[in-house]
Amino acid sequence: MPPGEADAWHLDPVRSRGEDRYGLPRQKAVVRGGLTRFVAAGLVALFVVSVGGWWAARRAAEREAIEEARLRTVTLAQAVVEPSLTDELLAGSPRALTRFDAIVRKRIMGDEVLRVKIWRSDGTIVYADQAELIGEHFSLDDEEQEALQSGTSLAESSDLSMPENRLDRGRGPLLEVYLPVTAPNGEDLLFETYQARSAVAARRGEVLADFMPIMLGGLGVLLAMLASLAGTLAHRLEQARTDRERLLRDAIACSAPERARPGAPVPEEVGGPARSG
Repeated sequence: MPPGEADAWHLDPVRSRGEDRYGLPRQKAVVRGGLTRFVAAGLVALFVVSVGGWWAARRAAEREAIEEARLRTVTLAQAVVEPSLTDELLAGSPRALTRFDAIVRKRIMGDEVLRVKIWRSDGTIVYADQAELIGEHFSLDDEEQEALQSGTSLAESSDLSMPENRLDRGRGPLLEVYLPVTAPNGEDLLFETYQARSAVAARRGEVLADFMPIMLGGLGVLLAMLASLAGTLAHRLEQARTDRERLLRDAIACSAPERARPGAPVPEEVGGPARSG
């Protein structure tokens, strides 16, 4: 065997483009591939967290906006409606209706509250800001009956296909909020407001705007942690590559005297056919 041939076998083997000079996968490619997979998985996780956080924040803001609409109706019922109810209003007195209507338009209706109705438990409308509805009779649905019986307030999207809402068709989506109020004679009535969904959406946007810095700050921290982990992983993989090459070099150096002995067998090339003597 010509001098230096044994060393040449280790230093210049027959190999593919994806292998290093020792006939094994190039470690830089392995490091790069592992780091790429880690970063890709981290970005996917960040995207999922971002979308999930946005969806949860939007739902929370929607609930907060609806709760504010409900509390607004409760406040109006206690501060304005109940103190203004009279026996004459329940009896349908035109003068009492005119007086109560003026109170409603001045202290209740506005940009947020668009419609007001007061119902008897049998479905008769005692008062409505749309005068043509006063005295008409409609069936109360299960939720409205529940509010009357339980004494609680409820909020739901208005069904504009219902006959009692026929005058509001074409106004866009509305939010109904209703709760029981007590007349001077002890009769339980149902006070109902109709509020624009656009106002609820605007309030939802305000809540989201307040929440966004918190969410973006959390995502920023998560991104920083991801970048730190990626850097640590890259460092460790590079260190492993360096240690591996050092060990291979040491192994070659230790085996060189044995291969240099006369008559020592020539090993097969890694990734190629055995060399003849």
